[in-house]
Order: sequence, then structure tokens, then C-alpha cells
Amino acid sequence: MADVSLWSGVDVNVQSAITAARDLVSISQANPGLAVYDGVDGDPAEGNIILLEDIQGMTPVRDRVFEVDNLNISAESFELRGEDTTLYNAFVSGTYKIATLGISLGTITGITGSGGEARQIDITTIHDELEQIALGAKSAITYNLESIWDVSDPGLLALRAADLIKATRVMEFVFANGHRFLFNGQVSASLIPTGTAQDKVITPVTLTIRGGGTAYTS
Repeated sequence: MADVSLWSGVDVNVQSAITAARDLVSISQANPGLAVYDGVDGDPAEGNIILLEDIQGMTPVRDRVFEVDNLNISAESFELRGEDTTLYNAFVSGTYKIATLGISLGTITGITGSGGEARQIDITTIHDELEQIALGAKSAITYNLESIWDVSDPGLLALRAADLIKATRVMEFVFANGHRFLFNGQVSASLIPTGTAQDKVITPVTLTIRGGGTAYTS
């Protein structure tokens, strides 16, 4: 039987701090991928949430968020928890940052996700009897959130601050059954009040995911 997740009792955690970029030496093509880092700027900790940036070669992990697993400080290595990189292109270069998700967003009343579909490119020739389609780039994944307009909510204010400087933020949905979804997203949060007569005042928030999300069972 499926382990059903519900939009009830969900925690929404927002990035409160993030380190400067630290160099990666390599990421193996394995299950899970093993990252070797340059320890000059210090070591991560087991369970840290990290954002991979400026990844060249192994593009499926670019701008993705992972949890540090099986950290080996003496070997300056850790696994990208749950990520099978076996079929990805070889890693060339890249960096990682350690994110702290220390702010909770407690005002969301609705959420709608869209995007992620590959563009269909018609490659039919005069020799084909059936239409031939190649899959191109995927559309941006976007979350549209409806939030109570509460200008004292720390999470909402953190998203507004990111909006003002056109910054991304690492975020996490934690469901009541323990399942988690992590991502790095561009934030649009104007904090304008809107709504209908005799109803609560709400404000829209849009999160545009970079690189795709990462799901964990716990």
C-alpha cells in the first residue's frame, strides 16, 4: 500500500543562512554518487543540507540540493544521499554550499505545482509514416503558493527579502509521514495584500525551482 502524503501538518522550512562556495574535487559515477571535496575551507557535517552550484559535466546535479551522507573526513568525501549518478556525464568541476534551514513558513493556505514537462520537437522527415518526436529542454518547475498576508511571519519576510535582491533560497517541505522534498528556488514574493470581500487577506508567492528537486523518505 502506498505511503500517502497529505497537505496537512506540513512544515515549510526556508534558508536562514548559507556558506560561501567550497570547491569539489570530483563526484563519482556510482550509486550513490561519492563527492570528494577540498577541505581547505573546512568540512561539512553528517546530515548537512548542501547546494551544488557551477557544476560542469555532471549537469543533472547542477543547482540541486542534497543531504550529506556517510561523511569521511579523513578522505574528504561524502555521499550525495540517495542520488544514483551512474548514468550521468563525468564530473568536471563545481562547488557546494552548506545551507541552514532555520526559518519556518507558517502562513501557506494553498500550493500548486506545475512544469517539468519536456518540450516536444518534431523531427519527422518525408521518409516517416509516423510523426517522430524528440524531447528537448524541460519547462521550469514552478510552485504558486497562496499565503495569509501576515507581515510579521519570519518565513514570509525571508522570502520577501530574497525577492528584493532577486536571490534564490533553499527550501524544504516536510510532510507528516516524514517524507521530505528539498529544492533551490528563485523567489517572487511581492507581499501585496489581495483577496475577496469578507475573506482573509492573502498574498501570492511564486517559487521557480532551479535544477529540480530532491525527495527523501525521511
